[in-house]
Amino acid sequence: MEDKLFRNVLTTSRFDLVKTLNLNNILPYMIQHNLITTDIEEEIMSCTTSIQRVGNFLDHLYRRAWIINGIPITRNVFIDSLYISNQSEIGNMISDKLGHPRKVQPIDTFSRVQSHEPIFGKLSTAVSRMKPFEQNNDRHGSVYLTSTNFFTDKRPISNLGKHELPFLVAVKAYNYTIDNVLMWPLAPSKSEFIKSYEIYQQEVSEIVNILKNLNHGGIHVKIATTDQRLLKLLATNSRFTYFTVNPDGCVQIILANIYINILSQVDINILACLIHLICFFDYSFVIRKSDPPKPNCYLLFKVKNCLHRSDVILQNDYKIIDEAILLDESISTPTPSALECPW
Repeated sequence: MEDKLFRNVLTTSRFDLVKTLNLNNILPYMIQHNLITTDIEEEIMSCTTSIQRVGNFLDHLYRRAWIINGIPITRNVFIDSLYISNQSEIGNMISDKLGHPRKVQPIDTFSRVQSHEPIFGKLSTAVSRMKPFEQNNDRHGSVYLTSTNFFTDKRPISNLGKHELPFLVAVKAYNYTIDNVLMWPLAPSKSEFIKSYEIYQQEVSEIVNILKNLNHGGIHVKIATTDQRLLKLLATNSRFTYFTVNPDGCVQIILANIYINILSQVDINILACLIHLICFFDYSFVIRKSDPPKPNCYLLFKVKNCLHRSDVILQNDYKIIDEAILLDESISTPTPSALECPW
């Protein structure tokens, strides 16, 4: 059943909402409550401006303004997301127009997890914008060519500490129980771990969304992991086929062709946890987006003398990549590394 009152409020409030609404903490909450999908989130975030993103979101929200068993599901979740994301002024405005009582405080603990900007937002945007180079001429119209671009934003910064990583990876990627890992040396307290694990799951979910956006493409990430605890954990679970650990401690994640539908949830979790390590260690990567019959497009970071012959790069594109990396200034820009734990 349609929620006509809520639709009317969305229409009359649209001018104010497109100017003031911040979607960063709202979209994950809507996904959590099954009101939008990750594909819709990618579509929204791929819009060029904030006004376009909010407008796209409101269009989807309008179409999903439902009343189920007498309960106005969509309006309730949206209002909750406003208060939880610290946008109470907008929440008050919508509540007043609907005749709802104003909420005094966040409804649940979701705000603790969502209190930060998406840490992989820049990378996600760069991947979403990948497309072949389009050339127009009078005779042939639009002609598509293989494109290359460089990731020039700063390293993603996690809201977690490096010391916690091995314990978090063990639980999320390899299904160790929390009680098990908390018996390991130098483990955090249970309350600290549970709080960190909530944050970790949200950060890793951002990587999962990026992988979904690369369906039929490829990714090769090289990470200079220096944490011996992590290396021992990975060596213990080395049966996984999408990554290798070199003798020098370098971890390489390689998916020459990504088919999300045939990857198990275990596969996806491990891949996302490993790629998340770029928050803490020096790294380089090559990402390919493919949409046959259109040509490929590549996103590169520090690939010279490292990944320029990666399996992710198709042989027909070698020359284009070789020409592109001559312009890559990131190879001469040192990446600051975090201080190592003294023990």
